[in-house]
Amino acid sequence: EYARMLIEELGFDGLRFDFVKGFGAWMIGLLAKYRYVKDGKEFTPFIVGEYWSGAEDIDHWLDRVNKLTDTQIAAFDFPLRYKLKNVCDTPHYDLRNLTDDGAVVMKRPLHAATFVDNHDMGDNAIVNDKMMAYSFIMVHEGYPSVFWYDYYNNGLARPGTPNGIDALISAHHKYAGGDSQILHADPDLYIMQRVGWKDDSTEQPGLIYVLNNLGNQWSGTSVKTKWPNQKFAPIAWDGHDTAHPDERTTDGEGNSEFPAPPRGFAIYAPV
Repeated sequence: EYARMLIEELGFDGLRFDFVKGFGAWMIGLLAKYRYVKDGKEFTPFIVGEYWSGAEDIDHWLDRVNKLTDTQIAAFDFPLRYKLKNVCDTPHYDLRNLTDDGAVVMKRPLHAATFVDNHDMGDNAIVNDKMMAYSFIMVHEGYPSVFWYDYYNNGLARPGTPNGIDALISAHHKYAGGDSQILHADPDLYIMQRVGWKDDSTEQPGLIYVLNNLGNQWSGTSVKTKWPNQKFAPIAWDGHDTAHPDERTTDGEGNSEFPAPPRGFAIYAPV
């Protein structure tokens, strides 16, 4: 009855279940499959569970809970969050660690709720170059969440600029559609494309994302994208140098070089 009130009367779109290690998956199954009605129509809520553990444990929990539901349950991606903390706070962290299936979003992107920090992190909060982490979750698959404390109290929203969370949210909604494809990965440079998608009413044309781990220089390399003879404009960027990146144009085979600022990122969108 309480869950029904939250969804039907108060207008929430979903539920977050705290400490799901502490009770049976069947409980979430019951509340997920209840036939909620909003605006006269049957409504399926978004549901995410907090299973604070490693990738294998989260994977097993998702298997259990999704057998009892219509596979709409997500889990917070703690393994990815700790990788992103290393990207931000550990010098010379190897960016190739972002490419394996040790994160929920890489193995089960439809069931990943990605995040950078939350109210539980305390002394484990990310303290350096946090926008690098936010840029990663906002362009990849999964269901990214923004910590209100970073947005408001830490001043990372930066409205009206291309350097903050607001610009990443815009990039996420307008461009970050379709599969993720890694185009390049070495210890200090990571480049990915979202290939885009569209239907009769909606389009997200895709993007190029560059993450640069070097602290003293802009860095990029030539990659082969899916777009031949295509112009790209930078739509969001940040780092230890916030100079405006240049537009890029691919050749007839889709190749071009895409740079990012030192200890920062750049997102390029087709125009």
